[in-house]
Amino acid sequence: MLEKIFGKKTTGIIYLICTGLLVLLLAAFILSYLITKNISVYALINYAVFILFSIAIITLPVIVQKKFKLFIPPFLQAGLCVYAVLYLLDNLIRTGNTGTAVETHRNVAIVTFLPAVGGFFIAAVAFSLVYTLSYRRAVKKDKKISAWAVSLLTFLFASIAVVLLNGPSFFLSLTPPTDETVGSKELLYHTAGYQHGVIAFCIVGWITVRSRNADKYRIRSFKDPEHAKSEALSKGNKTLYTVIENIDKDTTDYKKIFRKAKTKFLFVRILYLIFYAVYLVFTGISFYKTGGIGYAVIGCLCIGFILTAAVYIYEYDLFRKDALNQRLRKLKIARTAVRIYSLMLMFGAMFVADYHYDPLAALVSIGMAVFNLCVLFYNLFGKPRHYPSSKGAENTEDAAETDDKLSGAAK
Repeated sequence: MLEKIFGKKTTGIIYLICTGLLVLLLAAFILSYLITKNISVYALINYAVFILFSIAIITLPVIVQKKFKLFIPPFLQAGLCVYAVLYLLDNLIRTGNTGTAVETHRNVAIVTFLPAVGGFFIAAVAFSLVYTLSYRRAVKKDKKISAWAVSLLTFLFASIAVVLLNGPSFFLSLTPPTDETVGSKELLYHTAGYQHGVIAFCIVGWITVRSRNADKYRIRSFKDPEHAKSEALSKGNKTLYTVIENIDKDTTDYKKIFRKAKTKFLFVRILYLIFYAVYLVFTGISFYKTGGIGYAVIGCLCIGFILTAAVYIYEYDLFRKDALNQRLRKLKIARTAVRIYSLMLMFGAMFVADYHYDPLAALVSIGMAVFNLCVLFYNLFGKPRHYPSSKGAENTEDAAETDDKLSGAAK
């Protein structure tokens, strides 16, 4: 099954291992926050957001390859997965530095090694994009690909990517260094480590283009699988042939699976309301001890629960009557407003719980906030985006009845 989704089983195994490591690290952060209290609630949020973002990034190539029939080299997919884990480990090592000279020296040695690997993979992605565009341009103009031009452009784009990816982390550090000199040195070591990896791959890329073996890095379309497989066989590209063959053989109806999941969404919403009610009781008990601000949080949570339940009941009534009309647009606006209110409320509850040293209540509030944020994005950008007006729907029904009467009269 893995080869049908990822194209190659090894790529799927690497993806599952790296995703599993990221999830385990997230669980370790949560336990550290609850038990040892080594990290703050703000650090936990940062780590959770980064891990979820990393999982989304490493999943994106899989979706693009599967949906749009674009061959993405397995080396790049595996490299992104490994880099996501290394980046998080690198951040943990850097924030775990102590002030002693020996320990700082040891940590810097590791810090410069991990970014070099990350820079290598970033340059590999840049090289693949640059080479793909250069190949298309060379075919159109019937020219040869310049190895120097591809390598220099790869170095330029990879260096820009390094700055964009790592620059903000020094300004939004989870635990900023207290010694400015150590922080400056760490910044130089870190940047130099990434650039070493970038330069190393640029050299490899130059040799690869010169030896005419760079075709394995090219992103290509296989919307016509038979033509793409014959081309892969003619060029001896076994990896390309294997990926196309495995994905082309996949007859799974993912849309049907999605529709089944969507029909069960009502059950999930009922579970959410039950969980919301449990959360309301739990936070009510926790915040009752805090006094005035706790009472305010409890009251706001009760209002949020009532609003959410009312919107769900109204939505269920519309879909039960199959009322696909303008009222759904109003429903979407109401649902978005309730989500924004719930999101702000959960963050407020989280800060209040953290201020009063209640880690369990703060953690549950984080989970509720993340869930509401995800649902908010789905409400804003998910389907259905366009709704027919109720008047237009009625006119369509009248027109259909008129057509039926005319066809009956003609018979």
